[in-house]
Amino acid sequence: MIYLLYGTDEVARDEFLQRKLIDRLRALPGGEFNLDRFDGQTAPIATIIACCQALPFLAEKRMVIVQGLSARAKGGRGVSSEEPIASRSGARGRGRPARGDDSELRELWEFLPHLPASTHLVLIDERPLPLPPLPPGLVYRQDFEAPKPWKLAEWISARARVRKVRLDRGVADTLAALVGPDLRRLDQELAKLALYCGAQPVREADVRLLVAPSETTVFALLDGVADGRPGAALAALRRLRQQGQAVEALLPQLAALVRRLLTARALQAEGRSLAEEGTAFGLSSNPRALERLARQAARFTEDDLERAYALLLACDRAIKRGEGDPEIEVELLVAELAGVASSGPPT
Repeated sequence: MIYLLYGTDEVARDEFLQRKLIDRLRALPGGEFNLDRFDGQTAPIATIIACCQALPFLAEKRMVIVQGLSARAKGGRGVSSEEPIASRSGARGRGRPARGDDSELRELWEFLPHLPASTHLVLIDERPLPLPPLPPGLVYRQDFEAPKPWKLAEWISARARVRKVRLDRGVADTLAALVGPDLRRLDQELAKLALYCGAQPVREADVRLLVAPSETTVFALLDGVADGRPGAALAALRRLRQQGQAVEALLPQLAALVRRLLTARALQAEGRSLAEEGTAFGLSSNPRALERLARQAARFTEDDLERAYALLLACDRAIKRGEGDPEIEVELLVAELAGVASSGPPT
């Protein structure tokens, strides 16, 4: 059996993995000795395959858990499930290019139809992996989608019921406002509130006493702009201002973001790998950061990014010439940048 567990709700995803899969395996005779975990970003694919092929030790089943395979795909794209396996393997011997896909991932995909019946392979990722065509019933998929910002309080209420914490919607709203969309921290805060309040309902005063407000970093602002979420970008900008951040100091950060997006967009257009060549162009070497940047850059055209540069230049000139209030100018800039991918060309 292959389990494909994906999505950004890490709390629900990890709970399903632990309770539905790992705990059940450990309850079987010898189950504890047949559980292997791999970091999908760094573990050799040959080692993962060899582990999957190994017979269980004094048991009927073995479980192999691999997390984060999508970070290995060149350009963050992964292997297309629409391309036949034969064309991804035998064609290479005939001099046909591999279409920019990671050769190690192709090796794993080609192995999947031959997965032994004694092995449960669990693939965990933030997004669905493009698996090749497989026999019916071999793959179990589940999406653990993180809640939208306006549904965060509902997620908190549902999670509170799991932890047997009593709170009303107003308290959930307060907790959401203080912590933000960090689901793992929200779950930890609920656990802390459960210990503090016991069987008593959680009040807003309890939340404000025990839960420290999240510090907003400039990365929340940059991600809101690059992801095309004006509301999130503006909310991050206002929190940064409340924390004492000078808005003029944010302009170089926004300009650097546009430069990174333009660089990634150009490399993608040429079919080049961000993971292999990105550092030579000043991009991060972190696989997760590169995966996110590749996804963000794909939203933009070259014209979009040229328009973004024009908006940055106009804002910088207006501030330096004293033609407008810096806070208002930067707020307008952030709103425009977050919507630039859906805007027309500058007039």
